[in-house]
Amino acid sequence: MMSKEELEQTTPLEEHLAAVIADVIKDKEERKIAPAVADMQEIMARVNKDVRDALNNMVRSGLLTFHRTLNSTTFEFTPPK
Repeated sequence: MMSKEELEQTTPLEEHLAAVIADVIKDKEERKIAPAVADMQEIMARVNKDVRDALNNMVRSGLLTFHRTLNSTTFEFTPPK
């Protein structure tokens, strides 16, 4: 775990990643899974979910508008009315 001094010098993204990694490790320790480490796929899966949830909240709040394309989903700021 990062010390308080180290956390004060990090970006919000780094703080979030540290929390995700700590959560993965804690979950594995509680379930007695060895080794209790966070691999890249686990970290990316959780961060990806967090990003999707945040985008969905921004769309629901009206800040963003989304569009489905052939290959993706795009976002733009919702124009003022």
